[in-house]
Amino acid sequence: GPPIRRVAGSRQRTTLYVDVADRVHVQDFERLYGVRSATLAPSYSAFDEIRQQAFRVIARSEPISIEAAKDVDAVVGVFDTGVAAGVLDRWVDRRWTYDIGSDRDTTHGTFVAGIVAAAASLNSAWTVLPRDTARVYDAQILPRTPVTEDILLDRIEEVLDQAGPDGPRVWNCSFNSNRCLDPTEYSTLGQSLDQLARENGVLIVQSAGNYNALRATWPPDGSPGR
Repeated sequence: GPPIRRVAGSRQRTTLYVDVADRVHVQDFERLYGVRSATLAPSYSAFDEIRQQAFRVIARSEPISIEAAKDVDAVVGVFDTGVAAGVLDRWVDRRWTYDIGSDRDTTHGTFVAGIVAAAASLNSAWTVLPRDTARVYDAQILPRTPVTEDILLDRIEEVLDQAGPDGPRVWNCSFNSNRCLDPTEYSTLGQSLDQLARENGVLIVQSAGNYNALRATWPPDGSPGR
C-alpha cells in the first residue's frame, strides 16, 4: 500500500496520512477493510491578508512600546505564524522557527502574541480588554504557503516535546482550515490536538473558525471602535 506519513486521531477514529500515487483511483480504497472515508488532507497557512473587520478607525496608531515582563509568572504558548522581532522581544521566552525568508509572514502571529502579552497596554488601556499579561513561547509552525495537516501536527508535537513539563500549560491556536468541516464531528486536527493535549498535560485552545457571513461589527453597541 501507499507509505504512511503519520498516524493520528483517537483509537475510535484513527487517521492515516498517506502519499498517494497518480495511478491510485477511488475504487482502490473500496478494497481496504475498515476505511470509513478518504479525502485530501486539509492544509493550513498564514492569512493572505488581515483585513479590517467592520472596525471604525478613529485614529492611526502612534509608535508603541511596552515594559519588560517583570514579575509576570504566566506563560502562554502561541502556535501561529511567528512573532516579529521588535516590540515584543522582551516578552518572548523561547522561539521555534520552521520557515525562513519569503516562506514566513509574521503578521498574524505577532498580533496574537501582542494580545497575550499586553492587550490593554497596546490598545491605550481600553477597558474592554483584559489587563492580565503573560510571557510567550513563540512556535512558528504556519508558513506563508499551505502546509498539509500531517506536517503541521509533526511540528506541534515536536514543539510540545521540546517545551517539556516546564513549558506553558496553555497553548493558543488561532487558526483553522479554510474548508467547511463536518458540523457534527470533530475534525481530524481537533482530535489530534486533544490527543496531544492529554499526552502532554496541557490545554490547547483552538479557534472555532471564521465565517465571513456571520461576522458582526465591533463594537456591537455602536460606540466608536479603536
